[in-house]
Amino acid sequence: PNSVTSIGDYAFSGAALKSIGVPDNVTYIGRAAFADMEETLKSAVIGSGVKELNATFVECMSLESVILSEGLETIGDEVFNGCNFLKRINIPHSVTSIEESAFAGCRSLESIVIPSGVTTIDYAFGFCISLTTVICKAIEVPKLGADVFEDMPLSEATLYVPAESLENYKAAEQWKEFGIILPLDKAPSAVENTRLPITNSTKLLRNGQLLILREGKTYNAMGTEIK
Repeated sequence: PNSVTSIGDYAFSGAALKSIGVPDNVTYIGRAAFADMEETLKSAVIGSGVKELNATFVECMSLESVILSEGLETIGDEVFNGCNFLKRINIPHSVTSIEESAFAGCRSLESIVIPSGVTTIDYAFGFCISLTTVICKAIEVPKLGADVFEDMPLSEATLYVPAESLENYKAAEQWKEFGIILPLDKAPSAVENTRLPITNSTKLLRNGQLLILREGKTYNAMGTEIK
């Protein structure tokens, strides 16, 4: 209901939900609120009122698509840890911190865009064995914790960064381990994150698919407009 503004710790952990839509009026989601939906949860939308997530979808192994709204500032520890089927996710431009094990064990994750405002990344992408494209838009090289890219195929991965910061990334610990480091203008447009306009939107489930309606347009859970 629209009167609910917070979701407690472990509120739906282990529930047999296929899709989740958190409305914009919700401002707090407790730790592991949607965790351990191992075989059921396929898609989720987090509204614009939430500033921080922590262990939200840990061990949701079947999760395939997620929309995180502008307004989110922190992707906390273990948010997507163990989400084996998640191939791609757009991180909102408002995010400034990606914390420990946020995407650890996302073995199908192929590409990711790190927004320009991100200043710190902890042990975030460990065991992302399919992650071969990373776009980092931060001009100031983000400070990394230990083993951020542990067991990633770094020698086969390409990092795209702002042209003016290219040499700084090439000299920075861990960043310099990428096999190829190129300026942003060489980045594939297909993995650029877009600003999906979902504020004041309506989320609904139709034929098992999560849809977002706004201003007469319909989007799927990946943020692509459905004509």
